[in-house]
Amino acid sequence: DSAETIIRNSQMILELGEAKRKEIENPESTGKLHIQSAIKEWIDGELRKFGDVHFDHENVSEDLLVEIDRAMFLSWLQVFMDNARQHGGDHGDHMKVVITASLNSSNEACIDFWNSGNQIDHAKAEALFDESATVKSKEKSELLGHEQRSQSSGFANWGHGLYGISLQVSKMGGSITCTPCRYQLDENSIGSVIPSDVGSPRFRIDLPGIASSNVVKSKVLVADDVD
Repeated sequence: DSAETIIRNSQMILELGEAKRKEIENPESTGKLHIQSAIKEWIDGELRKFGDVHFDHENVSEDLLVEIDRAMFLSWLQVFMDNARQHGGDHGDHMKVVITASLNSSNEACIDFWNSGNQIDHAKAEALFDESATVKSKEKSELLGHEQRSQSSGFANWGHGLYGISLQVSKMGGSITCTPCRYQLDENSIGSVIPSDVGSPRFRIDLPGIASSNVVKSKVLVADDVD
C-alpha cells in the first residue's frame, strides 16, 4: 500500500507540473488571461489608431494571470480610454496614461488606469459610477460628430460605460474605485501617481484571489518558473 501511495503521489506531482507548464506557455488555453500581454496588445492598437497618447505600462507585472474574459477586460480599458478622450479637457499636449497591474497583499489582482487632463474632486469621483452619469455620458457621445464617434473602440458593449464596468466587477466579487490623483516626479525623475484632493481620475479595479460561492468564479494566479 505504501508503494502504491508513493507512485500515486508521484503521478499527481507530475500531472500538476505538466498543468503548470501548459498554464505558463499558453495561459489562455486554461481559461486564464495574461494581463501584461493583453494590455500591450490593446496599447499597440490604440497607438496605431491615434499615436497621440504616451502610455506608461512599466509597472504591469509580467507574471499576473487572471481568470477573466479577454474581450470584457479589453472593453474595460477602452471605456477608460474613451472616457479620458471625451472628458480629458485640454489636449494641447499629448495625453499621458499610466497603467499598473500587480498582485496586492490581499492576493487580489490590482489594476490601475490613470490619465492626465481632466480634473475632478472626490465627490465627482464617487459619482462617476452612478447609472444616471452613464446615461448622460452616452447621450453626450451621441451628439459627437461622425469622425469622433468612429474613433471609439468598436466593442459592441462600449456604451455600458463606467456604471456597467462597476456591475461586471461586482458580479466577479471585486471592486472598482476612482480617486483624484496627480503625476509627480521624484528626485530621480521617476514618475508616480499620487492621490490628491483634486486631480485626474485614477480607476482601480481589485479582483479577488478566490471568489466566494455566491459570485461568478474568479481566480488570480501568479505563474511560477518551472525548470
